[in-house]
Amino acid sequence: MWLCRGLIAVAAVGLMTAWWLYPKENHFSLMTCTISFLGSPDADRNPPGWRFYQAGMTALILLVFSLVRERHYRLQLRIGRAATLSSTAIFIALALLLLAVWIPDTRQGHWFGMRTTEFHTRMALLAFPILALGIAGAVATFGSITRASGVAAQYDEAALLAERRLTEVDAMDPSTVTQDSGDFGEDFPGWTWEQELVAVDTTAATDTDTSELQELRVTVRWKDGNRDRSLVVSTYLLQPAAATTATSTPAR
Repeated sequence: MWLCRGLIAVAAVGLMTAWWLYPKENHFSLMTCTISFLGSPDADRNPPGWRFYQAGMTALILLVFSLVRERHYRLQLRIGRAATLSSTAIFIALALLLLAVWIPDTRQGHWFGMRTTEFHTRMALLAFPILALGIAGAVATFGSITRASGVAAQYDEAALLAERRLTEVDAMDPSTVTQDSGDFGEDFPGWTWEQELVAVDTTAATDTDTSELQELRVTVRWKDGNRDRSLVVSTYLLQPAAATTATSTPAR
């Protein structure tokens, strides 16, 4: 946390100082100038303040880098490859932007046969579409996480409703439990339940009381948009007493 606060402070002070030191006679305006003019040592741009711009932009990029890294570690276990691809694109774009910051937008000097300003511009132009792809991927991953969280909440709700039905069955005389179906009332519109009894093979059992053992399966069904979902919960009934084992399995 202290590192993030420090980077925020350096970014704010550096960029504000670079803007403050920009010579008035050079008439800096966001309508006619790019922000890289603040980081140019050319005489007609910002010779007294361009180093402050470099410090501020470097701190800002490092801050974004740390936030993206934290997001990546938090989401990697949930969405795996999608998070890796999105984060990689953003990291590459940030590296290119950092390179553009430290290769100032100046007409002096040459890099790889190009004027420094041309190389600077190409690095920045290359970074922006890669950054856009990474951000688009990040937005998509958040959508996936939201949908997955919604589905998980639905299954949690289904498990509670199934347990409620099993509690109702547990209060009944086991001899009266039969195949049946119904809903959960007005509080849960669209949620229904079905129950069935399945005979348990007890031929290998030595206890003759197990001859009446039956499996009770309760299926909770609901609609998720256009998709049908269900959850199956099972327990065992032993005539005349009810058994205690219960399991749950998502059907789809």
